Amino acid sequence: MHDMVTEQVSVEETRHVYAESMAAYMMGRSAPYAERFQFDVPQGGAEGPDESSMVDAIVRQTVGNAKDLLTGGEEASSGAGRDALHRG
Repeated sequence: MHDMVTEQVSVEETRHVYAESMAAYMMGRSAPYAERFQFDVPQGGAEGPDESSMVDAIVRQTVGNAKDLLTGGEEASSGAGRDALHRG
């Protein structure tokens, strides 16, 4: 795939190499493309610049669930919180 993306081989050749590599791998024969990367993998510095907001969302939802369970709130029995997510 990397060779195709970097235009070192054609799509047709990539398909052929992929098929041969997978068949060889499944039969226990040498298949470098199925066993390891065929290019150097960058070490560090490749992390995305975006920050995850999942932790904060999970904490808020957990607190909301705990409140609903303790107070018998509507969301505890009806799934209204889940419905609110689908509404946007």
